[in-house]
Amino acid sequence: MPPSSKLTRGAHAAWGHVLSYAPKIASTSSFGAATPHGDRSEMSIAHTHPPPLLSVTLAAYHVAPWVGATLDSVRTQTFGDWECVAIDDGSLDETGRLLDEAVRRDARFRVTHQTNNGVSSARNRGVTSARGVWVGFLDGDDAVAPWWLASVAAAIQIPGLSLVRHGFRVWRGGALPHVQQTTGHSLFTGQTQIHRWGWLAFAVEGFSWRCFVRREIARRVRFILGLPLQEDSVYGFDLLPHLRGVCDLRATPHFYRRRRGSVLHSACPVKVPLMLLQQARRVLTHPFPCDAACERERALAFFVFHAVTDWALRPKGSESNRFSEVRVALTAFIDDGIFTFRQLVPLWWRPSTWLFLRIGWLWPMRIGGVCACVMFKLRQHLHLGDTP
Repeated sequence: MPPSSKLTRGAHAAWGHVLSYAPKIASTSSFGAATPHGDRSEMSIAHTHPPPLLSVTLAAYHVAPWVGATLDSVRTQTFGDWECVAIDDGSLDETGRLLDEAVRRDARFRVTHQTNNGVSSARNRGVTSARGVWVGFLDGDDAVAPWWLASVAAAIQIPGLSLVRHGFRVWRGGALPHVQQTTGHSLFTGQTQIHRWGWLAFAVEGFSWRCFVRREIARRVRFILGLPLQEDSVYGFDLLPHLRGVCDLRATPHFYRRRRGSVLHSACPVKVPLMLLQQARRVLTHPFPCDAACERERALAFFVFHAVTDWALRPKGSESNRFSEVRVALTAFIDDGIFTFRQLVPLWWRPSTWLFLRIGWLWPMRIGGVCACVMFKLRQHLHLGDTP
């Protein structure tokens, strides 16, 4: 399942200067057998062993061509004290069968099949089922280096941590590249340090699959159901008040598969930016240290504006009669004094955004976004060309 909160390249280029669902768990079966469970079934071995140190929750939906590589990359981890809780979110392809096969091959895998309810529901269900002291996330079409869990296990030995975060690399398929395990990390303790780091970190690249969270916090903070995009950033914002220590690893053990057919290559309905703008207003009520006000303002401005530009690049033409709803919702952030126009809109986007807010023209924003994407690709190409 592709991460649905990934940033569009145009938004990255324009903002380059910025940085309870509790299902009833079925009785587990003996190895290889399926026990009736609500929607379909849960497949696992009985819980006869002590809880593992790390739980990986794997959300999967229609990823049959890629989930085999994902499962293999987990199975071959050099660190052994883990479990993988896979949630098949109502896939109609071979995804469910491949997950069941993983259970038969390795007792550390468990799988639950549910009716399709979205990535947030799948992750929440996985967290509820997880038995590990720490809980991490993985999508069904990505992969990880063999030392992924070993690097996390080493980091969590630092006392007082609530969250461990690692880096990632973009992967376009094929054989997994060999990435040497690197060391080094940044530590953040106390609410001021954590908020100064976290608001921008979660707004810009707040992907949940970069994180391992202590289980008691993961069960307290849930993914918001119904958000098809940027649900990871919202989850990160909701985590911030609960964190007491953060370790941000420099290592990049995660391979994010960039592919066509993901949610980021589909038309975006009007309800998406409207829901995200509503979440931004809810997040504004979170407690935060006054010393982190600047970072919070920049992060939420980025989040709000990105929600609109991401939609503007690929709106549903059949919903043109509802485009004004987004216009009104975005204008309200300015009218209510939450942001000024300059705070909210980066310089590149100001002419086209002004036309959208004042006249209702969306096409200038689409053109501006396409140009930003082209510039981003050119800069990336030139940078790669200079790399020895």
